[in-house]
Amino acid sequence: MNKLTITQREAARIENAGDRAFGLRQKYAVTRIGGTPHKHDDCDYFVLDWDHDRYARIAAMAYADACEAEFPALAADLRERALKPPGEEDKT
Repeated sequence: MNKLTITQREAARIENAGDRAFGLRQKYAVTRIGGTPHKHDDCDYFVLDWDHDRYARIAAMAYADACEAEFPALAADLRERALKPPGEEDKT
């Protein structure tokens, strides 16, 4: 269940005008730090920017809803993280 406030949802509608002209594109290089070596070398990733992308929290909440039955701990972590305001996240 999406628990973002109306204010958070409205803020998500406002996006940086410079990025509006771009669609999906390769913008980041992702490095896996654990797990099976080379298993995901050819995988395609989608990165969420918690601090600057107003849609990241909405996307994380939707993902949490989608994965909750199979991955309840991940869903809980995503919801907890998505509800933290920018600047309050753990940088561990």
